[in-house]
Amino acid sequence: MKLAGLLSVDADKRSFKNFSRKNRLFEKPRRLGKEVVLVEAPACQANLLGIRLFLGGAAKVFGNGFLLYRATPYSRLLRIKESIRFFFSIEKIIGVKNFVSIPWIARDDEIYRRFYHDTCGITDPYELELFRYKEVLVGDLIYDEYLRRSKKKTIEFSDKHFLRIFYELISYFEEYLKLFDRHSIQAVVVSNCVYHFAIPLRLACHLQIPSFQVTAETIYRLSEKRLHAYTEFLEYSNQIKEEFPEFQKNIPEVKKRIERRFSGEVGVDMPYSTKSAFYNSSNFQLKTGKASIKILVATHDFFDSPHSYGFNFYPDFYLWLDALGKISETTNYEWYLKTHPDPIGNSELVLQELQIRYPRFKIIPAETSHHELKSQGINVALTVFGTIGWEYPALGITTINASRNNPHACFNFSVTPSTREEYEEILLDLESHKLELIDMDQIEKFYYLHNLRKLHSFIYLNFPKYLTEVGGYSKSVSSHALGFYVSYRGNNKRPEDQITRSIGRFIESKDFRFDYHHIY
Repeated sequence: MKLAGLLSVDADKRSFKNFSRKNRLFEKPRRLGKEVVLVEAPACQANLLGIRLFLGGAAKVFGNGFLLYRATPYSRLLRIKESIRFFFSIEKIIGVKNFVSIPWIARDDEIYRRFYHDTCGITDPYELELFRYKEVLVGDLIYDEYLRRSKKKTIEFSDKHFLRIFYELISYFEEYLKLFDRHSIQAVVVSNCVYHFAIPLRLACHLQIPSFQVTAETIYRLSEKRLHAYTEFLEYSNQIKEEFPEFQKNIPEVKKRIERRFSGEVGVDMPYSTKSAFYNSSNFQLKTGKASIKILVATHDFFDSPHSYGFNFYPDFYLWLDALGKISETTNYEWYLKTHPDPIGNSELVLQELQIRYPRFKIIPAETSHHELKSQGINVALTVFGTIGWEYPALGITTINASRNNPHACFNFSVTPSTREEYEEILLDLESHKLELIDMDQIEKFYYLHNLRKLHSFIYLNFPKYLTEVGGYSKSVSSHALGFYVSYRGNNKRPEDQITRSIGRFIESKDFRFDYHHIY
């Protein structure tokens, strides 16, 4: 099958050939040299486009010795199939001629069990997330990989699926290590900083090799001290000082967008969202009693990477709720749990189990409006790192985060304790810790930095316009995005030579995130 036939939209053949011809700058000798840039073959074709454009700038800095890789189970037949698949695949659009499969060999359950106990043997979730293999942090990656693939609410150390996943990821680590030993790795490019995708990234960061996460929208440089993308919020307190004049100019727009969000408009600075938590109503009535504290717990998806920003006060979202359940038994608060709107597993069943164990918990339907909850007396909200960390304070409600790695940590409109112990002490005495005055100016500064100030696409000039033209956010992160880019004739696309120069400038700058000031 021709590459053009793999596109999900009808990009005309001439456009596709012209786009492919530009990749000739990546052509290399048949044999790969010693110096190599290791590049993930991403499952998401939209990210493939981002990586294709990134490599243009990377070639100017690291050379064009690119080696594309994918982690796959080991068998001779599968490796042959993978090589054939790659030869005809859409991945060749980025012009990388060299490809390698990173294998692991499936064993039996007894081998997995013995391997785990010989290698690690940890039986505590808090210890597992901190587990290092050959001095490289991988415990959180194993933790999140297990939750997502098993759809378990928390770690089960005796589960054969956990033992298998542990063995699999350590096997991948060893294979990546061999690859690093065979070549002089100049840089590593991945599309994801969590799950098994991040193993070569962690190894590269440990070895102080330039490491990048590249998607169809953003580019991040990772390091031993900054292992997670999307954590630019750690610099917000300094950025707002630098950006204060620009923030003042944008105050009317910030206010307008917050109002639109609270009016129930879908997708305001959250293009991935399909529902509004401020519009729909389930007509749910809180069975309020005489308690002066009425708590909303905004639950997270139990199975979706709790370590996406780093470490929290609890290793996973279930252990967080379990700790809250124990606190509920010693307090006279009213506790309401709002279900996550779009989980990847059966979250409702987990919440029902928690409600049986902790009868003070009352479950609220996901479609219940936050305005409705406020009107019925909710006066404290709890989250780990969710958006209610600014939304509820904007409604005048005290909000407490169960992580220091939350986007709102640099501001005082919500409460961010320093430790898990401090967090639980606050919950046991909420009367003394409710915020009497919440500074809306701080919320507006956060909103400006988090939503208006940042570059949302290094490929397109106007990201909202692009989302409209491509047919919505879901298509922007699908194979549709690649065909759209190839056939696009509008004026909303940055010139490729400008992208190439700007990425080279970003790489040389050593900055954490690609942003406006890198573009020239």
